[in-house]
Amino acid sequence: MIDVNRQKFWMLSEPGQFDLQDPAGSVVWCRKKAHPVLRMKRTRTLELMPQNIVQTRIQAKLLSNQPPSTVDAYGTWAYVVDEMPHEILGGGVFPDPVEIITFAETERVVDMSMNPEGVLYVISRDETDISTVYMVNLKGAKDDGKNAFLDDEQTAEDTNVASVRFPQGDNQPDRIVALASGGALLLDREHNTFWQIVGKPIREQPLAMYPPETPRPCADGPMPQELIDRPDLIVPEGFEVVDMASSPEGETAVLLFPPEAEPDNPAAIVLIAGETVSAPVYLGGVPAPFSIGWVREDEWTVLCEDQKEAFGFTVPFLSQTPDEPVRVSGIRYPLNWGKNNSQKNARLCNGLSQPVCYPSTDKQGHFMTRPLYPLSFPSYPAEVTVSAAHIIDSGEPHTVWHRLLLEAHLPKGTGVIIHVSASENREELENDPEKFDHYFGAATGPSDAPRGTWISDTSEVPFFPGLLTDTPKDGTAGVFGVLIQRYGYEIRSLKGRYLKVDMTLTGGGQATPEIAALRIYYPRFSYLDRYLPELYRETEIRQRAQTTGQAGGSDFLQRFLCLFEGMLTDMENRVAASHMLTNPVCAPAQVLGWLGQWVALSDDDGLSEERKRLLIGEATALYRKRGTIKGLARTLELVTGLEGEFVLLEDFRLRRTFATILGRDFSIENDPLLMAEIPNANSYLGDTLILGQEEKKEFLALYGVDIPWDNGDPDVVDNFYARLGNRLTVLVHKQVNKETFGLIHRVVAGEIPAHIEFRVVPATKPLIISIYSLLGVDTYTRNEPRRRTARVGESYLGRYDFIRKLAVLDERLEP
Repeated sequence: MIDVNRQKFWMLSEPGQFDLQDPAGSVVWCRKKAHPVLRMKRTRTLELMPQNIVQTRIQAKLLSNQPPSTVDAYGTWAYVVDEMPHEILGGGVFPDPVEIITFAETERVVDMSMNPEGVLYVISRDETDISTVYMVNLKGAKDDGKNAFLDDEQTAEDTNVASVRFPQGDNQPDRIVALASGGALLLDREHNTFWQIVGKPIREQPLAMYPPETPRPCADGPMPQELIDRPDLIVPEGFEVVDMASSPEGETAVLLFPPEAEPDNPAAIVLIAGETVSAPVYLGGVPAPFSIGWVREDEWTVLCEDQKEAFGFTVPFLSQTPDEPVRVSGIRYPLNWGKNNSQKNARLCNGLSQPVCYPSTDKQGHFMTRPLYPLSFPSYPAEVTVSAAHIIDSGEPHTVWHRLLLEAHLPKGTGVIIHVSASENREELENDPEKFDHYFGAATGPSDAPRGTWISDTSEVPFFPGLLTDTPKDGTAGVFGVLIQRYGYEIRSLKGRYLKVDMTLTGGGQATPEIAALRIYYPRFSYLDRYLPELYRETEIRQRAQTTGQAGGSDFLQRFLCLFEGMLTDMENRVAASHMLTNPVCAPAQVLGWLGQWVALSDDDGLSEERKRLLIGEATALYRKRGTIKGLARTLELVTGLEGEFVLLEDFRLRRTFATILGRDFSIENDPLLMAEIPNANSYLGDTLILGQEEKKEFLALYGVDIPWDNGDPDVVDNFYARLGNRLTVLVHKQVNKETFGLIHRVVAGEIPAHIEFRVVPATKPLIISIYSLLGVDTYTRNEPRRRTARVGESYLGRYDFIRKLAVLDERLEP
């Protein structure tokens, strides 16, 4: 972008434009706001390295072998007690547990995980250490589905529990995690071997019978569950697997101890995403964790022996191991082990439910699980320095860099220092050049050093709302500007084709600045050079450019005039861009009603700001189509934001359909309204037009009152056809809310010609698809609504919500 003074700017505002050399270090892009902001990450120093690290890791391995527990999406849980390792108990509704499933007494449960689809995956081992994998379909064998492995017909018919026993040999899984995409991932920690369960439980439903000669694209029903090998998943050589966990985002983390040759290295994590395994990332200060779980995006938490808190680490998916271990997060996750610390050092609950839970007890000593909640505790670094990812090239030699504009939120006690260096030679900037500092907020520096001042507007760019979502606030949020200077030299203009930018964030450990954008304007626009006589200009530039000391008179005058230039340029930019006030895309929200009056649009429709802008922008084009189907359809799309959830049906297009119903020949030559050349104007009211019996009933209900079913009088039939000629039916998807339905009715009433009757009718998805096909329009493409459990006072019978068995670990939760 170029302003009125022909100045350009570089903007640093996106991930990748700053070089975060330590990918999991102290600075991070926060994406919680509308635009990402660069901020310091909570972190702290952690050092748990014991004197005898080998013995500590042996103890951690023993803790990782404790009986497992898991939690479902409804907060009920399943666990195994030491006294009965072959029995899985469930609870969460009442204090006393209930039995979920009991295996042979010779077996012991070594791991289990609950899948959101309602399958409890279990691994057990017998006295010979042979593993068996069980899949317990908690939705039930008779009501909602069966559970089977491929070619396991007997199991499918008899029970909701499917199993497979591994053959005797070295590879025996002892870890299992449910996957967000369905199925589960298994791991043999001793031999680092992976397997995966794919497919879904077989649903209890009637199967259509087809003659053998009928070609079918695939077998009916979902793919039954199958256990497959995953030789593509390889743990780094020499590492020892401790634990495994999965995330709702689709990643799986494997907790590792380093090779024996690297005893002083801390524990590490590798991530699995699909068919790819990341490089190991070391966890700084944590030598021997025994359990792992997912807490939020890119953040995993681990448990260490006798530590009363879980430690969080940000672990990105990397192809190469970072030079330094990742630092522990400053967010603390305290643990409550229950009465008498009876669940001390227990493993985290396995599963995909959020937040991650851990075993505990209530005041009476009954088993329960507690969610792992973060404790808000400010622990930011005192300061962190980052560099721009690339050196900026102005494209012109001897460029004088003009001004820095920082769009940021600077809470009390925080600040930013911008370090800039310029040169005609790029290589000089890559070899530790001299840097010139510019201070913002509470960043400390010399009293007479260049310091940014707060600008009251959301942005120096005319009528731009800014990237920072915070409301501008004096001294703490908004845009801060400063003239680029070489502090300490007689001539303080910074000159050079290339510019290197570094930035230091400061906060004292209690808060962090948030940077939305840094804009660097160039070349300098100088009132002194443009408007004043030459006698005011510097004459000994070459000699004094590298001389330190107080600024010369000419240089001071130039910078003094830049104070006025900065304010006047903002005004001139607004004047030059005043035409943008009439552009609905960027006009202020308070003038949209006024702009709407220009194109005769009412401001009382209750539309959102976004909808108003779109409607005003297309208003003139819509007037050319007003009174037509295309114009009305586009107007409805603009005001509602819906696409494919309504269809406009001119009733006369159904004349051929009704001709078939009434048994009348209605060929093209007899119908002046249908001009297309088609051989037969009659059609069939069946699955060629309407999908299924229910949709037939729905369709006929729209017109059943008007149809002369038993009247053979041709005049009556002709009058019926005539009424179809000036009538419009708007079919709206039933899932559309009442407010939108009413808005559609008001828009149609205001847009259609006066002689046209209309009605707005809710319709089901199959009927809308059928009418689309009849009109030659692309079919309804909206995603299938997610099936939800019916809720008292909210759900309607037959409207997308279903009464179904809950996939819960404690069956007493069922009504």
